[in-house]
Amino acid sequence: MWKMLGLHTWLLFGVIGMGLARTSILDGPLEDCCCEAGTIDDHNPSLLKILESLVKDSIYFRLFRVDLMKSCPYWPDDGVCMNENCAVCPSDDTDVPLVLRDRDSQECRRSEKSRKDDPLNDVDFSLSGLVKTSMSTSPFSVDDRSVWTIQDDSDAMVYVDLVNNPERFTGYAGPSAQRIWSAVYDENCFKFAKDCKGGVCKANACRTERVFFRLISGVHSSISMHIAANYLWGNSWSVNTEVYKLRLRHSKDRIQNLYFALAVVIRAVGKIAPRLQPEHASYKTGLENDEVVTEGRVRELLAHPLLAPGCRRKTFDESELFENEVADAADRLGDFRTAFRNISSIMDCVGCEKCRLWGKLQFLGLGTALKVLFSDQPDLQRNEIVALVNLAAKLSRSVHNVGVMERRVIVEERNKTLFSVLLAGTLVIALSVLVHRRRRTKPSVNQE
Repeated sequence: MWKMLGLHTWLLFGVIGMGLARTSILDGPLEDCCCEAGTIDDHNPSLLKILESLVKDSIYFRLFRVDLMKSCPYWPDDGVCMNENCAVCPSDDTDVPLVLRDRDSQECRRSEKSRKDDPLNDVDFSLSGLVKTSMSTSPFSVDDRSVWTIQDDSDAMVYVDLVNNPERFTGYAGPSAQRIWSAVYDENCFKFAKDCKGGVCKANACRTERVFFRLISGVHSSISMHIAANYLWGNSWSVNTEVYKLRLRHSKDRIQNLYFALAVVIRAVGKIAPRLQPEHASYKTGLENDEVVTEGRVRELLAHPLLAPGCRRKTFDESELFENEVADAADRLGDFRTAFRNISSIMDCVGCEKCRLWGKLQFLGLGTALKVLFSDQPDLQRNEIVALVNLAAKLSRSVHNVGVMERRVIVEERNKTLFSVLLAGTLVIALSVLVHRRRRTKPSVNQE
């Protein structure tokens, strides 16, 4: 019996001692990148700290201007999600610094004037690749290069405090949500995208196709991670490891694409860094303390090892994207830009207001990153800078949460194993005690 107790104790402490140190599920180089997953894991904690301080503490980066009332240009509206978690609470104009309101209004007027004669804004809102011929074959000119997203510019635009309207689970699901992602992945796409479907590319997919779909999948994965990390259980918010396992852990490609998207966005911030320095960009809000905090955090961000100008190795090299497609590089880049611009307009079809807000912001941020990478000296509006930095923060948090979720999954699996061991051990001990007692109470033959 004592041997059984010893075995039981050994198994118990063996299960308790299961290691939790290794929680990353990615190793080695990231495909299509210039860095390894481990490099991002090593530097991401410090990057995340700076980014989240910037987007949470700075009025400049907290306030995003958006039109949430646009009708869907592709299909009849499904109606608005009536769940209170879907609602967005806009900021009152009196809560928005006058300096920001004046600046955003001026940028909006300049943007509207510059788009009047732009052929790339003649958008045919149709799916299944039915984009106007004039749009897909228009001459590739310098003036067209900055048009990556359909930006809001109507009188219906409102200011939203992103901290007061966090991205998390809202309950928005079903056919309406599925139709959004189906349109993003499978319909409104490259005219040559035949090897990538549903965010997964075949081995023979060309690099341009692969990069495009991996970026979309990376943002999608980040959205899924924020849902899993901020899930509503009754009346409280907590993590949901089942959502993580279902949407991400069982599809390693999606986690790789998440890392890839962060690498690309980091590269874009690094490339535009000189123009984002407080000496060259204005972060004025009329609030002196806020301006000091913002400028200090921006300097910290731009000096970070992953994107500092002196960094020896880029996280992503955009110059390699079209190097094997020189003959039709302009056409490919035009297709790349057109497809992404159309995807940005699909966000106006999202039925959940809060999901629409974060979808529009993150795809504007990704469009801004691509604009920086593939344009010469692009001019960025405040809204684009806000979207770019907030997207970087979201992706960085999601990459961090991969480790958090892995630790939780390991603990849950360990606890299940521990329970099974305890239960089995208890049964063995009980059976051993019972057998031992029966042997002691059984009369011997000599006594009889």
